[in-house]
Amino acid sequence: MPFFRYEVVDKSGRTLTGTMDAGSEADVRERLAAEGYRVKLILAPPMPVSTKPRDAAVPGPRPRSAAAPAKEMAVFFRQLASLIHAGVGMHEALAQINQQTPNRGLRNISSRAAERVDAGERLSQAMEEFPRAFPPHVVGVVAAGELGGFLPIVLGDIALDYEIEQRASVRWIRWVQWTLWIQTLGVILLMPVMPLLPWIATEGMGVYYAFVLKYLVPPLVAVIVVLVVARAILRRPSMRTAVHSLLLKVPTLGRASRERSLANFTRMLWRLQSAGILPVQAWETASRAANNVVVAGRLRDQLGAIRSGARFSAAMNATGLFRNEDERILATGEASGQVADILQRMASYYEDSAMTAAGRARWLGLRIAILAYIVAFGAVVICAEGFYILNVLKLVEQEFEPSLWLPLGTR
Repeated sequence: MPFFRYEVVDKSGRTLTGTMDAGSEADVRERLAAEGYRVKLILAPPMPVSTKPRDAAVPGPRPRSAAAPAKEMAVFFRQLASLIHAGVGMHEALAQINQQTPNRGLRNISSRAAERVDAGERLSQAMEEFPRAFPPHVVGVVAAGELGGFLPIVLGDIALDYEIEQRASVRWIRWVQWTLWIQTLGVILLMPVMPLLPWIATEGMGVYYAFVLKYLVPPLVAVIVVLVVARAILRRPSMRTAVHSLLLKVPTLGRASRERSLANFTRMLWRLQSAGILPVQAWETASRAANNVVVAGRLRDQLGAIRSGARFSAAMNATGLFRNEDERILATGEASGQVADILQRMASYYEDSAMTAAGRARWLGLRIAILAYIVAFGAVVICAEGFYILNVLKLVEQEFEPSLWLPLGTR
């Protein structure tokens, strides 16, 4: 029979943890209650990976395109973490969330996930059916929590990540960037109007409005449509590898993505090591928690070396992603038996570095948008001044006879 991890409170108020072999979660709960314990948490053992396709595991509708805003996803994971920590079974927790959420996409997700969990699958397996709602690193974090027995903790971490994305500072920066780029585009499109200003001044504003509707509005709408379509295409799950690979090549944005991926990886590796998971399984599961799929792939490439007996420090050195000092410190920790402590410190460092790099990337984008607007506006001003000077010269040429410009001795 499988082993279940549990967390209970005895009659004196102490929190105890342990494992129990039983046929089902209900059997574990019944036996612990009979012994006088108050159950706080029961975690099912990791399910073996099925060789059947995911879609064939549980029949039913498959709304792969179902998704929800980051705000709703934060509430979803926060509720799920709270219910699981309170000892509610996974199926019951998903069913309860399904009844409470107002978002249609999230209702489809929770309903379908509840069906698959009830059929015996893990939550991470059920989440893989919705690649738009759950990116690979979110599924990997949940899988690590299931394997290490700290699922409520990682669910809370995921909720916190979604909540950080919803900070007001990030929202207003994005709105300012979008507004500036639209204004920049509008200013650039106004440049062809400059030569027509004298004509517009003579004929009236009706000519200007007709020109704008005929020549300026269509290209502006076309550009906006292209940007929206391009964004939708780039956000498709099939484009993640190409997008993440390109992202790593952008100096500031690439560093932010890499540091955040390494922070998630080292944090999961530390937790799995502390939970007593085998090194190969810990490395493989932790690599799935990396946000950038390219970084995750480079980490998984070292599984063969670890299976052959290589240490974590050697595998990290082979990836070329980590600092040299981290590798040396980890090698010392492996020799002294302090691997978990070193990994925890590495996770803290990369988390701080990721937050700093992300802040710089946001402000860099804002500065680029402001600079583009200033350059475009300056170009229009220069064109306007140039056309004004040309018109003045033409007026002078028309008003004065050519003889006035001849030298005095030639009159």
